[in-house]
Amino acid sequence: MNKPFQSDKKKRSGILGFICNDFLRKLFAVIIAILVMLQVKGTLDGENTPNIPNVRVKFELPEGIRFQSSVPPEFTATVSVKGKRSVVDNLKESDFEIVKKVSGKDGNVKITKADVTLKKRFFFRAPPTIESVSPDSFHLELDLIIQKDVPVNLVYDRNELPQGYRVEKVESPEDQKDVTVRGPSRIVSGLKKIDTERVPLDKATGKFTMDVRLIRPSDNVSLSFDSVPFTFNITGKVEKNILGVPVQLLMDQKSENGLSYSVEPATVTVNFEELAVEVGRTEKSQLHPYVLATGLKEGRTQCKVQWWCDKSDVEITSVSPEMVTVLVTKTAPEKPKPANGGTKK
Repeated sequence: MNKPFQSDKKKRSGILGFICNDFLRKLFAVIIAILVMLQVKGTLDGENTPNIPNVRVKFELPEGIRFQSSVPPEFTATVSVKGKRSVVDNLKESDFEIVKKVSGKDGNVKITKADVTLKKRFFFRAPPTIESVSPDSFHLELDLIIQKDVPVNLVYDRNELPQGYRVEKVESPEDQKDVTVRGPSRIVSGLKKIDTERVPLDKATGKFTMDVRLIRPSDNVSLSFDSVPFTFNITGKVEKNILGVPVQLLMDQKSENGLSYSVEPATVTVNFEELAVEVGRTEKSQLHPYVLATGLKEGRTQCKVQWWCDKSDVEITSVSPEMVTVLVTKTAPEKPKPANGGTKK
């Protein structure tokens, strides 16, 4: 009698046996389960159109144009996207980039969905599409960049000088008397001068040179140079004047040719400079305004007053008036004196 049909293969045990024993039926069950899961997932993973707020907008400005503020303002927009829930629900603002090139200087800029870039990459899934951007336009506070040559203004206070001293001269290089300022037109166009830092003179008693820094009117502007070497000539002479100094004639009041000379006005005011340590020590008698009367003819002649001083450290700078009138007249002949004769008898 024959034995009932038995498989030639022995059944295996363990994990390998679980997989291999009745393998075809198990494989078919797994495929059915996957198909059902995909169907269910496809039904649940529908499309969604969320809005992603606070996406940063970057503006690329053309050469010669910048923002009015020293720190460029931040702009943000809301990006609307469309796609599968499993894709769009996890998107955030850092996954997007909006870069817009500004072509004009009026500051009105349009933004479209073509300006939006999705930086995140999707593998084996369809990426979302950009639906819209809000707001779709921005007004930028822009300014045109210009440059202009502006005079340098040296800042100092003469009243700070020690007593008896004054600023006789201040010199600077010819090519640094004006500075080129570059910056926004709203600032540069109205500039009349560029001030220096204040130079202290409280201890200045001679000649010195120092580099003086320029003060920028705004952080948004640049200067062609930052400092200027100024040479100060500080003198210790004090300006004084003495009134009523007699005008001298360089000849005798009564000449040999029968002419006499007089000056109108007879006195002038003498303006001079004396050392600060000698202030008040110059006397009227040491000042000598004069006119040359030699060769003058009878009548009135306008003559320029000249001068000299007995003190070598005093410099006469001018007299007032500068011109005087010299009057030349004939002198009356002297009457002969009667001779001493004897008495008549």
